[in-house]
Amino acid sequence: MTQIPTFTLARTGDQIPALAMGSGTKHHIKKRAETDNPKETATEELTQLLTDAITYAGFTHLDTAESYTTELEVGEAIKRSKVDRSKLWITSKYDSGWRIEHPAATPSGPYEALTKSLKKMDLEFLDLYLIHSPFFHPDISYITVEEAWRQMEKLVEDD
Repeated sequence: MTQIPTFTLARTGDQIPALAMGSGTKHHIKKRAETDNPKETATEELTQLLTDAITYAGFTHLDTAESYTTELEVGEAIKRSKVDRSKLWITSKYDSGWRIEHPAATPSGPYEALTKSLKKMDLEFLDLYLIHSPFFHPDISYITVEEAWRQMEKLVEDD
């Protein structure tokens, strides 16, 4: 199995794998088309794909997001892989309501959204948590970018 290269983060010295197995665009579009409630339903196809990516292809970086509705699959794949959590890098993102057709998933902001994401994935922490987009649409975002940033800072403080 090929070793995936890493980058060293300047502030923390953490090693982030340069390649990630994504659970986004292709998967969430298909899931929305096939599932009545994509937020609450895990798909076996994606779960197995992610499990195989960890187990057989050597991926240690998994990328998901609140708007992808694939956090259940990511969490289940981590369990099935039996790879120690300390060997994995997990990234997720807060959905700021950046698309008019997709209102913010967690109106109260990233603080509550992270709690929900961790529960869905059955994890105690993420390695990287981002605001998915710099766009906070005035008609569908319930908080401002400034409030979202304050909540992100609080998440770091509460760590």
